[in-house]
Amino acid sequence: MGLPALLSGPSVAARRRGARGFRWWALALLWPWDPVGANAGDHQIGDYTVVVEADGAFSVWRNGGRLVATTSAPYLRAERFSVGVVETFGLFDFVRRDRNGFAFDRLDGEESESGTLRLRLTSSARPGAMAELVFEPAGSDRLRVNVSRSGAGKPRGFRLDFEMEAGAHFLGFGEQYDHVDHTGHRVPIWVSEQGLGRSEAPLLPWVGGPHETYYPVPAFVDPARRMGFLLDADERSVFDLGESDPARWHLEVWETSGFGMELAAGTEPLDVVEDLSEAMGRPALPPDWAFGVWLAAEGGQERVREVMEAIAEERMAITSLWVQDWVGRRDIPVIQQLQYTWKTDTSLYPDLPGLIDEAHAQNLRFLGYINGFLVPQYANYWDAVRGGHTIRGGALGLAPYTMLHSTFTVTMVDFTSTEATRWFQEFVHGMVDLGMDGFMADYGEWLPWDATLAEGRAPGSHNRFPEYFQRACREVLEERLGGDYVMFSRSGYTGAQDAQQIVWAGDQECQWGGLDGLRTVPRAGISAGLSGIPFWTHDLGGYSGGPREKELFLRWAELAAFTPFMRTHEGSLRSANWQWDSDEDTRARFARLTRIHRGVSDAVLRPLAPAAAATGRPLVRHLALHYPDDPRVLEVEDEFLLGRDLLVAPILDPGVTSRWVYLPAGEWILVWDRSRWPGGTEHLVSAPLGEPPVFVRRGGALRFPGAEALWERASRAVTAGD
Repeated sequence: MGLPALLSGPSVAARRRGARGFRWWALALLWPWDPVGANAGDHQIGDYTVVVEADGAFSVWRNGGRLVATTSAPYLRAERFSVGVVETFGLFDFVRRDRNGFAFDRLDGEESESGTLRLRLTSSARPGAMAELVFEPAGSDRLRVNVSRSGAGKPRGFRLDFEMEAGAHFLGFGEQYDHVDHTGHRVPIWVSEQGLGRSEAPLLPWVGGPHETYYPVPAFVDPARRMGFLLDADERSVFDLGESDPARWHLEVWETSGFGMELAAGTEPLDVVEDLSEAMGRPALPPDWAFGVWLAAEGGQERVREVMEAIAEERMAITSLWVQDWVGRRDIPVIQQLQYTWKTDTSLYPDLPGLIDEAHAQNLRFLGYINGFLVPQYANYWDAVRGGHTIRGGALGLAPYTMLHSTFTVTMVDFTSTEATRWFQEFVHGMVDLGMDGFMADYGEWLPWDATLAEGRAPGSHNRFPEYFQRACREVLEERLGGDYVMFSRSGYTGAQDAQQIVWAGDQECQWGGLDGLRTVPRAGISAGLSGIPFWTHDLGGYSGGPREKELFLRWAELAAFTPFMRTHEGSLRSANWQWDSDEDTRARFARLTRIHRGVSDAVLRPLAPAAAATGRPLVRHLALHYPDDPRVLEVEDEFLLGRDLLVAPILDPGVTSRWVYLPAGEWILVWDRSRWPGGTEHLVSAPLGEPPVFVRRGGALRFPGAEALWERASRAVTAGD
């Protein structure tokens, strides 16, 4: 290289080495030759440069000199431990006892060929043990690293350490309810129930902790650094994001001898979400009618007819009925529980096909309900047992694996079995035969750690099990209805996006609540969007707990009006909960909000939906996706953007008629009165019932198709009840 080349600027390796790079410059001024090692560790892999140190540590740079990730040796360990697992009501407690692991602390080989880099590491503590890291291009704009080991006995997993870069933040990790930014936290990645209620230190078996979630994804986005990370491993993993050591973050991968990871560095944060979404899979595009309002109707055929009459009388913008109790209800006082038979309860719905025809004649779609549980009380359970279609347990792994589900016992269809899947799909065909336009595909997250499956091991299949169930459902819908259907599900993991369409936030408590209630819902939608889940909704009013009161229902309805899919749920305490028709005032207010949602759908949601399906770019967006250089937006987890230009700041506390709203840079227009508000600061905004703070960005939204229509609809709804 010599002095002339050095004067043109330091290599990526020199920039990585900091003070060491400066010393190479000093030597170069004295010696005319290229000093050995100054550039020896630079490897070009697609749009990325990987710099390898003499001790095996590596750093990844995006072309142009932007640091993406860096390690210090030793950074890779083989972990040895024993695990005890206790499962209760779909929640999992893991007890880990560590044994002697060992580090891969020596660089034994470094080979670069055809845009691929291979590093071989050995261990001074374990002769014969070797790990290999293979760096290669992935997708359109990512760097992939495959990690494997050999000759190491049977360790239970890996630990991989990274240095904590200045200003690093970790947003996402699937649908999370307690935080969006997980910097300083320890985040386990394991599909599970959220739990009924949540606690920092749960004491009861059905109460979830801060990071329990139906839909974890081992991926994060760092908006200010315009980078993202995705772990490619089906097994349980844990991310420590500076909790145990503020100078490092690390990940653990259990029960595996190899895993992959992908790094993405884009021009803007949305580019990073799109790049990671390409690796995770993308959902089916919902039909236009899905962006209307779905009204839950239960209680039998006559009750559903009453609801259809009310829709017309109140001029509600309803496009779908959701009738989950088509299968009938279990005879349990107070609490609403369904029969898991997957056939019509003719005592409640003596002519369900005729009722569905009536709905269709009124231009209403009809949605049902199904899950993958089987109950010994019903005939389909015994059909499944005779056919060998259930997950299995017992000493020999031959008996149906049964679990307690609230007040009754269940097993699960084994969706790793082709025969069991086809058997289950006949029930889905039956729903379509009745005339249904789709359904809620509920659950999927209960697969026990020690279950026996037709294919694979339960610890490695558990996280993917919701995907297998949802894919079985969607295959039938695609075959029978093409793209004109709705399927909404609550659980998932990396890869499930490709089998899904719409994801909902699961069972929030019917309360305001900071840990499990209305306050958690914006965080769930924002974090889901960061994690490649573009089509998202929630139970309007919550599901469990309660009973909910009028104010909570109406504030939740306001939030739902400004989220992608507005859908009611009567809740587990159906007769005690406040509903949309509990009094005349609520009926009128709710009807108005349905019309406002129609305006939001026309102006924002439907125009953005095709691109969301094609790219994974979310409809519900963290402010940092568009304002990554504003550090204040990282603190905002109770506001969100719909698309780029509509900012929503819902009311999440009782008795509140105003709230502080942070508006990022630009000028913003309050939709209710078209008043103009400067950005880059916080404002106290009035929020009477029915008018949550919602702003349109001036300059951008004015050019957005339908923005004027949104304003007109909102204004007319306020002033004239239109």
